[in-house]
Amino acid sequence: MFDHQNYMQEAARIVREEQPYMDTTGWNVKIERLVSPPKSCDVVYPAAVVHRLSDEENGGQHVCFVDVVDLGGNRLREEGIRISNVNGYSNVIYPDKPDAEAGTNFVLNKDDRWTVSHQRVSCSDVVTDINSWLPEVMKSSGLYHYSFYIVFVKAEEHNPVDPPIDPPPADDSVRVHTKTSIFINDELVSELEMEETYP
Repeated sequence: MFDHQNYMQEAARIVREEQPYMDTTGWNVKIERLVSPPKSCDVVYPAAVVHRLSDEENGGQHVCFVDVVDLGGNRLREEGIRISNVNGYSNVIYPDKPDAEAGTNFVLNKDDRWTVSHQRVSCSDVVTDINSWLPEVMKSSGLYHYSFYIVFVKAEEHNPVDPPIDPPPADDSVRVHTKTSIFINDELVSELEMEETYP
């Protein structure tokens, strides 16, 4: 069995340092990155790790394992994961397995193409084309025993609020005051205030 807890910790570090990890070359697996989350997203869920299990880690399975962790690498069992495939199946699953196992999983049948994201799709990266079929390998082995592990990280997204506008001064110019706060794990790490006057 693979060391999922190591990947959970690595995912949290990756998000903090903005260095996503993906080792699925040749499998057509893609990550659709969340570039401009809507203002309704108080948090976002980047896909920090997309890992194809080695033969030793996999042990002959054809499964997609999924976890959601916080910035400390701790599993978040209440966070739903949206899965759907090309055949029209869609469901929400939860990473509620014991700590000794990866959070949750679903079976990869040979003709499936799966899409995986957080339940709040508009606030999440989306991993597409998860599959256990690789033409070059199938020609020689005919087996579909390949598995993946995806880790989403819950990260705070503090969207800027429209700045308040003070009553215009006597010269009819407009003064705008803005305040930006940056948090990590609910802890304020930086604050920037700015005031500008527009004619």
